Amino acid sequence: MKKLLIVLLILLTLPAVYGWSYPLKEIEGSFCPEKEGTCKITLPRIEKANYTKYQQQALYHQVYTVMRGGTYFGGRDFGFGSHGGVDIASTEGTPVSAAADGEVVYAQQKGERGKVIVIKHDRKGTTLHTVYAHLESIAVKVGEQVKEGQLIGKVGKTGNATGPHVHFQIDHNNGEHPYFPKNCSGTIAEVVNEAKCRNQVKANTLDPILFLETQGEIFLAEQQPKKSESLINSMLPQELNYTLQSPIALLGSGITLEITPPIAKGEVFLKDDITITGSSGTEIFPSKVSYLGQGRTVTVIPKTAGLHYLHIQANERLIKRISLFVIDEQMKTLLIEKSKTNPQLKNLLDGIRRE
Repeated sequence: MKKLLIVLLILLTLPAVYGWSYPLKEIEGSFCPEKEGTCKITLPRIEKANYTKYQQQALYHQVYTVMRGGTYFGGRDFGFGSHGGVDIASTEGTPVSAAADGEVVYAQQKGERGKVIVIKHDRKGTTLHTVYAHLESIAVKVGEQVKEGQLIGKVGKTGNATGPHVHFQIDHNNGEHPYFPKNCSGTIAEVVNEAKCRNQVKANTLDPILFLETQGEIFLAEQQPKKSESLINSMLPQELNYTLQSPIALLGSGITLEITPPIAKGEVFLKDDITITGSSGTEIFPSKVSYLGQGRTVTVIPKTAGLHYLHIQANERLIKRISLFVIDEQMKTLLIEKSKTNPQLKNLLDGIRRE
């Protein structure tokens, strides 16, 4: 009994642990090919903010229609626009819940955003705001204290929305909320699609998927990069390992670049963003990495045969260059023939043969 009381006393003296969750638990739409009409499914998470998974699976394009930093032309162009949050599609009336405990500071119509809710969250001396826009209805009032997972409204298509979805955004404590750069001329769509004021949007908002998948640790890492006893590990891009799946790739096929820490360090954040570029026309996704986790996979799809180079940069400084030789089917056939007398070449081609 004494032990139980001691445990209870310890638990009561511990600081409260606040969680973060996605604003939708279930979604409804044409997500089940085997069924006619709509169906309900659990919201598919982009686990560990692995955007390669998002890039490769059609379901994720249907659900996450526009990502932060994307445009309204589609989710595939992640990083080319000024979209401040993520758009999650579902039918009108789908319940929307608070991403975390906080205070409602805005709950009404707001121009092109339609019906909007803004919740203020105070954590460890810092303040963030979560935004839920284009709602069909609002179930909370300004000044109300809400809990994580509490119903606050329902998915709609109010404002400039062309289809039912919730625009979910996480803002820093600067400016108005939802954050939108005041000195940018044009409609929201024009600003987003033309990547106007993109640096301002990036500086005043957080990647909501990355934030939720790390339970806010990405924000803490940015705010406390020098905290020596923190569970947060931050590394420089030049300290990492960059491993190409193979030095030879088949034209039109994807090949992976693995980015990993030199030793297992748990969740790793980067002190500087990594940018990966290739030859003209080469598809690279994601082309920018700011969170490593326990390792990230980048997909590279060359569009022309011949010798290619991948350039890995941080702060516009080249930290590594990797060569990649891309072959077409005719060249593949010739090399396979030559590999019969060249064991080393045979080993290089084994991966291509298995495709």
